[in-house]
Amino acid sequence: MKSAVDEIIDNAINIASEQAFQIEGVPPFPQDDNRYAPLSACFNTSNAMCIQYCLTLIGKSKEDIGCSSDMQLEDYIFEFINGSETTEYIKNHTSTLGNLINSPKRRIYYDIECFVFNYLMNPLGFKAVFKTDLTYEEICSWLLYKKLPGIIGGNFKSVSSVEGHMNCLVGYNKVGLKEFIVNDPYGNALSGYTDKNGSYKHYGTRFYLEYNCYRVILLEKVV
Repeated sequence: MKSAVDEIIDNAINIASEQAFQIEGVPPFPQDDNRYAPLSACFNTSNAMCIQYCLTLIGKSKEDIGCSSDMQLEDYIFEFINGSETTEYIKNHTSTLGNLINSPKRRIYYDIECFVFNYLMNPLGFKAVFKTDLTYEEICSWLLYKKLPGIIGGNFKSVSSVEGHMNCLVGYNKVGLKEFIVNDPYGNALSGYTDKNGSYKHYGTRFYLEYNCYRVILLEKVV
């Protein structure tokens, strides 16, 4: 039986874990060294961070999902988005995706990035879901209990020239100002992106509440 002191310590640890949490070891891939569209490759670069973390977690490499050793994972995802499998997916979902068959904008759609993640990672035991109906607290709870990164859409025009933009979601901080902790592929938004180090940045939720909701792709393990 635990002593009263042990219970107090356990409760303190639980409270702390609910107030702040971050997933260590998520690679902070920059988008500016991408082969394809480096100025607008935030989505596939954030997706690559998630995929690489999951691969490392289970002792796999990018080669296990078809990416050659001499290719960046984010470039492989870009090519996959424009490949035959994704084109077939779009053809089968025109009611929700419209006519994106020949559109270069297909890479900015959450449903398509979800499809790519799931096509590559479902066989290895991971699943991505796109959510627009979760509160900040629910997103934090998901991260805490699933312990997997995600992708979150934001808008940073209030501090820089960057408007619609994607980050890799790696944690949160509820102490004081509510913040998401992210790997930003373009750098540090709070510097106006003059600082290109985007690793584990704390951004207030105001950057992500576009259309009065959070738009996130969250991950979970599947059997």
